[in-house]
Amino acid sequence: MRVATQPVEIRIANDEDLAACLALDDSYTTTHTWQVEAVRGEPGTVPFQLNSNVTLGDWPLSVTFRPVKLPRARKVMGTMAAAAKDGGQAAHLSRLQSWRASDLVLTAEQGAKLCGYLVLTVVPSSQLGWISALVVANSMRRQGIGSMLMAAARRWARYQQGHKIRAFMLEASTKNYPAVSFCRKHGFSFCGYTDYSFSHGHTVLLFVSPVVI
Repeated sequence: MRVATQPVEIRIANDEDLAACLALDDSYTTTHTWQVEAVRGEPGTVPFQLNSNVTLGDWPLSVTFRPVKLPRARKVMGTMAAAAKDGGQAAHLSRLQSWRASDLVLTAEQGAKLCGYLVLTVVPSSQLGWISALVVANSMRRQGIGSMLMAAARRWARYQQGHKIRAFMLEASTKNYPAVSFCRKHGFSFCGYTDYSFSHGHTVLLFVSPVVI
């Protein structure tokens, strides 16, 4: 006999939920990594999947990211997990403080079980909603929970914030191939990169998406 699966509920988190969110493991397994390649001169004929082009002097500078398949699947420690390991209680309290100051924290729950969460902050005078965290429990991944959280955030931005937020923005590590795939699936466009992230010190890719797509 098939046991009915409980529905997943998305709701706005309360303060008591935040500690449970922090305890959720955000590590991930990846089969690819994004490799950066900077080229002076006109881009060649090879199709660029993620490009950033600027002009420096007389020559354009083309920065290209290409997915490179790893010899085997690799587990990578997530930002939250790394902070908890290296920073201990101080990092935990700092993260809690920043989440309390955010504009939106959503949780996904199945019964009494926390499945995932999303944290968003409205950037003043920019009409941007910065998604600083989007995490789904390892055992619940590939079941559409991340999509549900993103859809709920879009509804919140559209119907409760009016014209205050026109677009979402987030970052993903070049190592996090699943996150980049999620971004591209959900209407996010590559818009740049930074070679150092204060969250974990690695190169990160930046993505942006209009609230209404």
